[in-house]
Amino acid sequence: MDTLFLDFCSNRKLFALVRDGKTVTERELQDHTDEASVMPAIEELVIQSGRTLSDLKRIAAVTGPGGFMSQRVGLAVSNALAWSLKIPIGGVHLSEVYAARVSGDALWIHSTKKQLLFLRGIGKFATTWPDAVTISLDELSALQKGAYIGEVLPEQAAVLQIKPLGAMEDIAGVLPSLVETLAYDTKSLVPWYGRGA
Repeated sequence: MDTLFLDFCSNRKLFALVRDGKTVTERELQDHTDEASVMPAIEELVIQSGRTLSDLKRIAAVTGPGGFMSQRVGLAVSNALAWSLKIPIGGVHLSEVYAARVSGDALWIHSTKKQLLFLRGIGKFATTWPDAVTISLDELSALQKGAYIGEVLPEQAAVLQIKPLGAMEDIAGVLPSLVETLAYDTKSLVPWYGRGA
C-alpha cells in the first residue's frame, strides 16, 4: 500500500513514500518560503518511486507543532490531496515522529515562543508528561533531566542545562511502522497549535 508522508512542521520539509513496509523514496525541501515548489516536488517523489499520484492509497501528515504558515500550508496541501484523490488521511503529532526515532528515555522539546516551549516525555518521562504541554524556558532549565530531542532556538539551547540526545534512528527506517500506527479517515486534519496545552 502506497502511503505519502508529508512533514511541513519540522525545520525542514520532508516528503516520503512508504510501500509494503519500506520507505521507497524521500525528499527534503530546505526552503520554507518557496511554496510553489511543493506540488512539483511531491509529484517528482511519487514518479521516482514508479507510481503516479492516483496510485496513492493514503496520506500521513504531521499536524504540528511548527511554524504557523508551514502548518497551514502543509495541512492544506495534505487535505486537498486526500480529498481530490478520495483517499484517507491520518495525522501524527511531531512529538510522535521524534518518539519513533528513539529508544529509551528522553524529553521532546519544541520552541514555540522565545520563553515558551512544548514538552512531552518519552520512556520513563511519559508518566509525568504523557502529552505535549507548554513550559517556560526557566521551568525547563530547572528540570535538568535526561537528554532532549526536538527543535529549539539556539538562544534557548544555550540556556538549557540538558543536552541534546546524540543518536536517533533515521526517519526512513521508522516511517513504515509509524504510518501503520495512524488512524486514517476521510475527514480533514486540523493543525495542532498547542496554545493552552
